[in-house]
Amino acid sequence: MGRPAYQPTDEQRAQVTGWMQAKVSIEEIARRLDMTPKTLRKHFAAELVLISVETVKTALESARPRTEVYQPTSEQREQALILAGAKLSRPEIARKLGVTVEVLEEHFAEELAQGPVKCKADIISSMFYAGKGGNVAAAKVYLIFNGQEEEVPGQQPAAAGMLGKKEAANIAAQGAQSGTPWDELVPSSKPN
Repeated sequence: MGRPAYQPTDEQRAQVTGWMQAKVSIEEIARRLDMTPKTLRKHFAAELVLISVETVKTALESARPRTEVYQPTSEQREQALILAGAKLSRPEIARKLGVTVEVLEEHFAEELAQGPVKCKADIISSMFYAGKGGNVAAAKVYLIFNGQEEEVPGQQPAAAGMLGKKEAANIAAQGAQSGTPWDELVPSSKPN
């Protein structure tokens, strides 16, 4: 997995020290060693007199090798599954989980593959059971999703072409004054 960490030799350290005494620039030293100035500063900080030699020795002695293997949590796995089900891009999912795209692809491959199918199946299942339990909106969505746009029992009257309570009351109110003392005071209007 990747190339090994760079380890400067004693000869290189002596060269860098000599060049620094000769007042050669950091950029030129980096060019001579075929590395970037950033890498040069990182590995030759003591020779470049950026930090003390004691600090470098202490840091090297206290540094522990990276032997820990990344272990995703069950919450991260579930989150990856949901985000993959929502068809987010891999960089977006990796950013949300706080990992690199490489780690995402290595440790969450199953969730990335199953997310779109499993999440869709879970939602359809939830709509089915909600519709079966009496949730008319869920039943409609389920049937429309499956291409079975049939009339659902308990459907709203307006959707079935029938008059609703308010519309029927408005029509009845149009001629309510007929046969009452209000008949002469209220002008008659015809229903729509």
